[in-house]
Amino acid sequence: MRCLRSTLKLAETLLLLNEPLLNGDPTGPKDALQVQKELQLLIHRIEGYVNTAELLAERIQATLGLVCTQIQLGNSLSHFCIGSKY
Repeated sequence: MRCLRSTLKLAETLLLLNEPLLNGDPTGPKDALQVQKELQLLIHRIEGYVNTAELLAERIQATLGLVCTQIQLGNSLSHFCIGSKY
């Protein structure tokens, strides 16, 4: 997820650097406007990826918690069965 956040920060920085080009050279605004649109699209997409990754991380943690609980219950049942045989 760090890689996604770094890429997001880079795209946001590039967007900020592009802003002066929109108002500067009269021959450049068309290209600068296209770059701005592409960067905004990229930023939006990366934010979606970050949100998805965070949600998946939460779900994985919850699943691991359930697995650990299941293993503990299995171990407890196993000890109970062994203890009741003697």
